Amino acid sequence: MEIEQAGKFDPVKFDENCVSAVRNSAEKLGYSHRDIVSGQDMMHVG
Repeated sequence: MEIEQAGKFDPVKFDENCVSAVRNSAEKLGYSHRDIVSGQDMMHVG
């Protein structure tokens, strides 16, 4: 089996105000949450 890397995206730091808003809302609603590392998806939002 061979694996060929098609692309590489470095982690992107997401805006802390947005992270805090989502985190606080999750806590207020009783949902669990955790921070994760994101690459390609965040580069269009962050």
